[in-house]
Order: sequence, then C-alpha cells, then structure tokens
Amino acid sequence: MKIKKLKITKENIGYILAWVIIGAFFGFLCFYYGVGEYPDSATYMVDNIDREPFYPLLLKGFRAVFGQEVYLKAVIFAQNVFAFLVTGYLYSYVTKYFALNGLFSAGALAVLLTPHLLTGVFASSGIILTNAILSEGVTLSLYQMFFLLLLKMFLGQERQGRYALFSWFTALVAVFTRGQMLVLLPIWMVVCIAGVCRKRGCAMRDRVIRISLIVIMTAAAFMIRAAGIRAYNSVVFGHAQGNTGGNMTLLTNVLYSTDAEDVELAARELDEAERALLEKIDTEILEQHMSFADAGNGIQNKILHHEDCHDKIKFNILYEYLQDFMEQKLPDADAEMIKSEMDALAARYMKAVLPKCIGNWLKTYCYVVLGGFIRTVAVIHPALNWYALLIYIVAAALMCYLFRREESRDGAWLMAIVLLMIAANVCATALTIMCLSRYMIYNMTLFYLAGLVCVWEIVRVKK
Repeated sequence: MKIKKLKITKENIGYILAWVIIGAFFGFLCFYYGVGEYPDSATYMVDNIDREPFYPLLLKGFRAVFGQEVYLKAVIFAQNVFAFLVTGYLYSYVTKYFALNGLFSAGALAVLLTPHLLTGVFASSGIILTNAILSEGVTLSLYQMFFLLLLKMFLGQERQGRYALFSWFTALVAVFTRGQMLVLLPIWMVVCIAGVCRKRGCAMRDRVIRISLIVIMTAAAFMIRAAGIRAYNSVVFGHAQGNTGGNMTLLTNVLYSTDAEDVELAARELDEAERALLEKIDTEILEQHMSFADAGNGIQNKILHHEDCHDKIKFNILYEYLQDFMEQKLPDADAEMIKSEMDALAARYMKAVLPKCIGNWLKTYCYVVLGGFIRTVAVIHPALNWYALLIYIVAAALMCYLFRREESRDGAWLMAIVLLMIAANVCATALTIMCLSRYMIYNMTLFYLAGLVCVWEIVRVKK
C-alpha cells in the first residue's frame, strides 16, 4: 500500500511538468522584461483622485516594506507569482474536472499562457501585463481567479456557498482595483442565480431565499465600492466623492459623435462661458478631422478611426481646455479640486449634448462593441475580422450541441458563462472608452479554453 501511494503516475508527471512550465514562463517575463513603466504608471505611484484605491495602496505598501529603490521590482515579482498561482490552479481544475487527455491539456496550457505575450506583440503600447506598474498588472489574475471560483461554485456539488462567497469577495477586490471590473458584479449575480435554478432537489422557498440573498449581496457590493472610494478620497484628498475622470471619458465618445448642429442645440442649455468653451472644443475636434464623419467607409476604418481619435480628443483637447477654464475660474483651488470641477463640467456637457447626438452615438457604440468582440478572440484585420465572426458561430453551435447531451452539459455551461463574461466586458467597456486589446484580453484565454473543452467533450462522447 505504501508503495502504491508513493507511485508517480503519468498524470501526476503531466501536472508537475505543467506547473514547471508555467513557473518558468512567468519567471522569464519577470526577469527578462523587468519593470514596465508606462504613461499612466505615474498616476498609480502618487495619490491621484482619478484612480481606484487598491493598486496605489498596494504600491505604497511595497514602497514602505522594500524601499524606494527596489519596490517596483518587488511589485512585478509579486504580480508574476500571483499570475503563476492563478494560472496553475485554473489549468489544474479545468484539466482534472473535464479529464482532458495529454493533447488537449497541452492545448489548454498554451491557451492560458499565450495572451500574456499577445499584448506585448500586438498592442501599440507593447505592454507585458504582469510586469506593468498599472492596475492591469493584477486585474487579469484577479479576473481569472474570480472565474475559477465562480466555476467551482457553479459546477461543484460541495461547498457551493463558500465558493460563491469567495468569488464575491474577489469581485469586490477587483472593483476597488479597476472600474472596468464592475462588470464582475452583475456576472456574479447572473451565474449564481443560474446555479440556484439549476440545482436539483432544492425547495422553492429555499430558491427564493438564496436568490434574494444573491441580489442583496450584489447591491451591497456596489454600495460598498461607492462608499469605500468616497471615504478614501475624503481622507486622502479632502473631498468625499467618487473617482473623477469617468465623465471626461464618457464625454469624449459623445463629442466624437457630434456635429456642429448638435453642439449648437446643446449650447442653448448652458451659460455663456460654458457655451463658448463647448463651441471652441467642438471646433477644434472638427478642424482636426476627429469626428465620426471623418471615419471613412467600412467597419474596420470606423473602429480604428475612433480608437485613434479617442485619447487625442480626451487629453489634447478636452482635458486641456477644461483645465485652463477651471484654473481661470477657480485660481485658488488645488489640483484635486480642479479635477473635481472639470469632471462636474464634463457631466453637464454630456447631459446637454448626448440627447442631441444619440443616433450617431449609438452607431459609434455599435462599432466600438464590434471591435471589442473581435479583439477578444483576435486582432483587427480584414481577414481576422471574418475569422472572429466564424469562431463565435462555432462556439455557439458547440454550446447548443452539448446542451442537448446531459453527459456533456457542463462543457456547454462553461462556454455559456464565458460568452456572458465576454458580452458584459465588451458592452460595458464600449460605453466609456475604446476596446483596445489590453481591455479585452481578460476573456481571450477563457474563450479558447472553453472551446477546447467543448471540442474535447464531443471527442470524449464519441469515443
């Protein structure tokens, strides 16, 4: 008996080898690429009211422990260790639960690691996510950890309540790290409710109680985030408010979708000074050909033109004009108060302009969403755009086919959860900004992992 317990099987060797490869991969990223500082990194390294508090506090903690000289190296080391652990556990769970064979396990490993290099190769910033001094340095791992815990809750037969609570807490940490992660809260609610409805042998009264608790916990998470950020800003900046910058980003997409007539109508709702400023901003956008009307023909041209113009409008035009306006209006205000007032003015502009350009804004939104769906599974390219459409059709077909077979239904549920997460991430991101690869990368691994599982389930059943 003792000899059998100590026996090393082929399966165990495979898992050990996979963990070694994952460790070597993230070790290579950590030590070869080093610390990745980008234009936005400075906004996390100092107190900035635009940012969610978790990542700046994390940097402060590392600075306090390791000192100014080496703390950034310690941060990227920790980020890569975190990614190593989450990737390893996600690989182990999926390959064991679905009993993937050697070939499909190797495919799953490749799928889990590839996205970490794709942003470095295809993203314009060349970002290596786990090495970046940005909130993205931890959010991809948090996102996958959330997915793993949610999957254990949904597919498992034991400790479902515990995994539901753990996944809720992970989502809460994520939303204090990056605003984009707010989509995890409604995803958590929908998947948990589906899990309750799917559970057999559960009395109606128990279902109602559990669903009510899920809705309450989701609402509580939104309130905790809002209250937590307001409290943090009150202590650090002296202003009890949420993060600034959100209205500025929303207004950027609105102004991109306007023409001179829209602005003229909207200006009637503003006072004289704000009206003159809005008209000046719009004139600058139109003169620099950064309006939706300048995008040209074709889906790809419209997607790329918006992405090229978004940051230019936001930082080179909108931010500078609003900052100058507020500094002249409030000469004694500090920098954080100026930002707050800029954000409030952006909200007033958006309220005035959006109803006038809602049709063009919706068209722009649809193109941004389309770009997000493409970038989740590929990159923007005439040939790959059609590939993206085809692969989504194949994924939906595989899911529907597996739902018809009870013994393979878990694979279908896996794909359904992933498609839900893709739709939520794309549609929510497109509301505020453009769908760049580093915003869409969160679901690329999960999509292809779910696709591998679906194909495996068909192969397994046929065997």
